[in-house]
Amino acid sequence: MVTRAAVAVAGAGALALAGTTTPANAAVLSATLHCESFAPGRFICDLSISGSTAPYSVTWTPIRNAGFSSTSDVEAVGFCNIGLTYDIQATIRDSVGQSLTKFDGGLLCPRLPL
Repeated sequence: MVTRAAVAVAGAGALALAGTTTPANAAVLSATLHCESFAPGRFICDLSISGSTAPYSVTWTPIRNAGFSSTSDVEAVGFCNIGLTYDIQATIRDSVGQSLTKFDGGLLCPRLPL
């Protein structure tokens, strides 16, 4: 079971739209980030990107109580501190200079097999 809590990005004023920029005449960049635990001390995050102009580049950042064992432009697999909550951030940039930061946080890192 994954426990979620709303955690705001510092200074952003909104949970998921920190750092958005849009050049003139460009389609709006959008993304959805979803993280969940799949084993004790382990999690996976899926990122769905749409809009604007590909190719996209993604920078994954473990904000609290987490680290990554592998990342790609659409997925990150990592480890977390058992019994604590963890927070993950993904910053997406497109080929025309738009950027978007998504955040998933307050997720409980499980102790027992799921």
